[in-house]
Amino acid sequence: MKLYVRNMACLSCKVVVKEALEELEIQPVKVELGEVETKEDLTENEKQKLNNIIKKVGLELLENKQGAIIEKIRKVVVDYVYHTEEKIITNFSDYLSKKLNYNYTYLANLFPKLKQLLLNNMLLH
Repeated sequence: MKLYVRNMACLSCKVVVKEALEELEIQPVKVELGEVETKEDLTENEKQKLNNIIKKVGLELLENKQGAIIEKIRKVVVDYVYHTEEKIITNFSDYLSKKLNYNYTYLANLFPKLKQLLLNNMLLH
C-alpha cells in the first residue's frame, strides 16, 4: 500500500516514519521522502495510529490526491536543489511536468497550497 506523508524533508524524517511503522508492526517495503510503501494494506485504525505517532514530529499522512501531488512537487524540488548535479536544459515548469507526468497548468493550480506547505516545512526543519 502506498501512503503519502507531508513535511518529510530529510533523512531523520525517513527514520522516524520507519520506526513508527515498526512500532506498529507494519512491514515497510520502501520509505522515501513523502512516500511510504507497505506490504499490506493498512486499516483505518492503523493509519490513525501511524498518523498520531508521526504528528508528534510535525509529519502527517495525506488522504487526498492533491495533497499527494503537492508532496511529490516538493520532493522533486528538494531532490533537484539538494541532491542532483543535473542542469535543466528547458525551463523548470517543463522539467517538473516531465518528472511528475502532469500538465504544468494543473500543477500550477496547486502552487498556492505548495507555497504554504513549503513555508510550514521551513519552520519545522
